Formats: sequence, C-alpha cells, structure tokens
Amino acid sequence: MKTELYRVETGILLDKKDPDFECYNKVYTKEHGFYDECVTILFDYKNAREYADTVIKESNDTTYAVITSDIFNITEEQVKEIETEGVFKGIQEFGFEKSDMIYFAYKEKKKIKIIIDEPQWFQEGINTMKQAGIYFFTFCTRYR
Repeated sequence: MKTELYRVETGILLDKKDPDFECYNKVYTKEHGFYDECVTILFDYKNAREYADTVIKESNDTTYAVITSDIFNITEEQVKEIETEGVFKGIQEFGFEKSDMIYFAYKEKKKIKIIIDEPQWFQEGINTMKQAGIYFFTFCTRYR
C-alpha cells in the first residue's frame, strides 16, 4: 500500500571547528555537520513535528532535528515494524538533500531556532503530485 512516511533524524549539530565536521557535512547542507544519533519513522507530520520539538526542547544546546518525508509502497509487515521499532528496512530511500528537508531546527543558547518549516499545505501539495507521478514543477507568484 502507498503510505506517506516521515523520517525524523535527531542528533548533534557540529560546528566547523569540530574535528569531525568534514565527515558529517555531506548531507542536507554543507554549512552544518549533522551527527545523527537517532532516526525514527512516523506516519503523520503532526506526530513527527511534536517528536522533533520534544527532543530538541529536552536536550542540550546544538541538538538538532530534521524531518523529511516520502511516499513508499510498504507491506503490512513493514507497518508493524515501524509501529514497534520506529524504523523499517527502506529507511535509506529517504532523501538527504536540503530540498528534502521539510523541517530543520536546533537548540542554541537554550532556545529553539527553526531554520526550515515548510507549511503543511505546501507539503501535502507536493505529496499529491508525487502520488500522481509528477516530480518536477515550478511555483510562480506574480507581484503587482
């Protein structure tokens, strides 16, 4: 069955002075090093966002959360695996580019700093197009 899944990655955001920065700045953006500590798969954006915000809020400075989503053909067995384990074997099929991020936030000086927060209606439109097999589009706004 076709199912939309949300991948929530949490971890430590490395700065450029960190000796491991070069190893961890290969995904999402080159400006940050994403040292991932946990990956969880959820079935809806609201739960994914609540989980991401809770992890950041309850953690130390430099903790980050990234949410990406995609539509997968998954079996009932994989649904159960996600519900019990929070992951499934197709996890590497999620995108790791900046354009794949629908949410990116981190904690700095005890405050949550949101970098990317795509509106839910926008993401739903993209997913509708993915289901229809449309992967490239242009969104234009005309100003007067």
